[in-house]
Amino acid sequence: MEMHGAGGAAVMRLAKAIGWADVADALREHLQVCCISLGLLLIAAVCPHVALLNSAKRLQDALIAVAFPLVGVSAALDALVNIADGRINIHVLMALAAFASIFMGNALEGGLLLAMFNLAHIAEEYFTSKSMVDVRELKENHPEFALLLETKGDEPVQSSNLTYRKVPVHDLEVGSHILVRAGEAVPVDGEVYQGSSTITIEHLTGETKPLERTVGDAIPGGARNLEGMMIVKGILLKGGHVLDALASCQSVAFDKTGTLTTGKLTCKAIEPIHGHLGVENGLGNSSCCTPNCESEALAVAAAMEKGTTHPIGRAVLDHSVGKELPVVSVESFECLPGRGVAATLSGVKARNDESELAKASIGSVEYISSLYRSNGESEQIKQAVKSSAYGPEFVQAALSVDKKVTLFHFEDEPRPGVCEVISTLREKAKLRIMMLTGDHESSALRVAKAVCIDEVHYSLKPEDKLNKVKAVSREGGGGLIMVGDGINDAPALAAATVGIVLAQRASATAVAVADALLLQDNICGVPFCIAKARQTTSLVKQSVALALTCIIFAALPSVLGFLPLWLTVLLHEGGTLLVCLNSIRALNAPTWSLADDVRQLFDGLRNYISEKLNGSSPNRVANAVPL
Repeated sequence: MEMHGAGGAAVMRLAKAIGWADVADALREHLQVCCISLGLLLIAAVCPHVALLNSAKRLQDALIAVAFPLVGVSAALDALVNIADGRINIHVLMALAAFASIFMGNALEGGLLLAMFNLAHIAEEYFTSKSMVDVRELKENHPEFALLLETKGDEPVQSSNLTYRKVPVHDLEVGSHILVRAGEAVPVDGEVYQGSSTITIEHLTGETKPLERTVGDAIPGGARNLEGMMIVKGILLKGGHVLDALASCQSVAFDKTGTLTTGKLTCKAIEPIHGHLGVENGLGNSSCCTPNCESEALAVAAAMEKGTTHPIGRAVLDHSVGKELPVVSVESFECLPGRGVAATLSGVKARNDESELAKASIGSVEYISSLYRSNGESEQIKQAVKSSAYGPEFVQAALSVDKKVTLFHFEDEPRPGVCEVISTLREKAKLRIMMLTGDHESSALRVAKAVCIDEVHYSLKPEDKLNKVKAVSREGGGGLIMVGDGINDAPALAAATVGIVLAQRASATAVAVADALLLQDNICGVPFCIAKARQTTSLVKQSVALALTCIIFAALPSVLGFLPLWLTVLLHEGGTLLVCLNSIRALNAPTWSLADDVRQLFDGLRNYISEKLNGSSPNRVANAVPL
C-alpha cells in the first residue's frame, strides 16, 4: 500500500467518502478501458475529416465526454494526492497539461495525451512486473551449489564410479566437470561432456518445447534437466566491461600450442645429437648410456616432467608409459618459465665422478644450447639440430644430462575447425590475425599454413610475447585480443586489451591475471564472443540514438508549435517502445552485419509461420546465423 503524507491522506479520505477513490481504482491502469478511451478519442479526431460526420460536432463532443473521464478520473486523483504531498512528477505534469487543455478549448488533445500516456505506463508496468517475475523465477531456478566431480586429468569419467562433492557455484573453475541429475537445474553455462537428456528452458526464453541435449551441445545455466544424467561448465566472463573492450579490438593474437593446435603432442622420435659416445653428424650409439641413450633420456625427461601441465611434459609422460626404463628420481627442481626445467637427479651418475649427482635440464633448443658456452659447443648443438635426421617440421625439445644432449621430436595437430574460425575472424570480423609461439621457425610456419594464418612470430619467450602484445596494441589502435591456454602466455594475456583463456582447466595464474573471457576447450567460442560483444555494444548505441532522435523530433517541433501535444507524447512514448523492442534483439544469436540481421529476422518469421501452419508450438528463439 502506498504511503501518503498528511495532505495526501486528507485528499484520499475525501475521495473515499464521495466514492471517487473506488472509481479511480477500477479505472486505473486498466488496459481494456484505456484502449476503449483511445479508440473513442481517435474516432472523435477523424470526425471533422469524414464527409458524413464533418457536421456532427455533437458526436465529437459526446465521444470526448465519454472517453476523457475513463482516463482522467484516476489521473486527476493521483495528481491531487501528489500535489498535496508536495511531490511533482511526470504524472502530475501530464495531468495538469491534459486538464488545462479543456479550458483552452482543446479537450481532444488532452484526452489523447492522457490515453497514450496511460497506455505507455501500463505497458511499462507490465514489462517491469514480468521482468521481476522472470528474475525471481531465474533466481529460484538457479541453484547456489553444484555437484563437482573429482576427475583425473583428461581421463573419461566412469558413470559407475562417480565421486563428487557439493560446492558453491562461485567456487567452480573453468573446465570443471559437474554432475546434473534428473529433476535438477544446471548451475552454470556449460557444454555436455558425457551423457544425454531432455531439458526445458521455458523459464529462460519462453521456449515451451523440451530440447534434446547430448555430448558437445551447449546448455545454459538455469536449464532444468527433465530426465537422464549429464556431466557438463562453459564460458565465464570476468566483468561486463570486457564486452565493450572486446567489441573495440581490431587485432587478435593466438598462441600456438594448445590453442591453435590440440596441445596433445605425440613423441615421434628421441635422437642423441651431442656429447654421446660415437655421435657424428647427429647420429650416435648406445654405449654411453644405460641401458641405451634413448631409454635413459626418456627416463630422465619423464622424471623431470611429473606433475607438469605443459603439453611437452604430458607427451613425454605418455610416451614413457609401458616401457622398461631405468629408475630416476629428482633431488632438486627448478622451473624456468618459457625456457625449461633444471634438476639434480639420483639414479643417473655424473660421467666424471660417479659419486656426484647428475645435473639435467630440459627445454627449448635455445635454452639448452645457451648452457654450453665453451669450445663452440652451443653452435655445435644448434647445427646438430638443423641437420637432424627427422627434419625441422616437428616440435622440438632438448634434454641435457651430464653434457650429453638428446633431441625429442613431437607432432602436434591443428584443432578441428580452426581454419573456419580464422576465416570468420578475418573476413567477417575484419580483424588483423597473428600467431605468437615459442616454437622454432619451421614448426611455426607449418602450423600457420595449416590454420591459414599469414602473420607469424616465432621463437618467442614469455617476455617476448608480452612485448609483442604491447607493441601491437600501441601501433594498431583499437586494442588487441590475446587468445592462449594460460601456459607460458599469462603475462601476454594480462597485457592484452582482452585476454581469452582457452583450456580444459586454465592455470590459476591465467585465471587471476586475465581480465578476460574464460572459455572451455572450444576455439569456436572465440568468434561467437566477439560477435556477441559487437552486437551488444551496437544495440546500446542504437538505443541511445533512437531515444535521442525521438526526443528531438518530438520536443523541438512541439515547442515551435508545429506538432499538437498528443502527437508529441505519441512520438516520445513510441520512442520508448522502440528502444525496448530494439533491446530485445540482444536475445537473438549474434550476427556480423545488418544483412545478417535482416536474414535472421526473416528466417525467424518464416519458421514461426511454418510452425503455426503445421500446428506445432513456436520456437521463440531465432535461428542462429552461422558465424
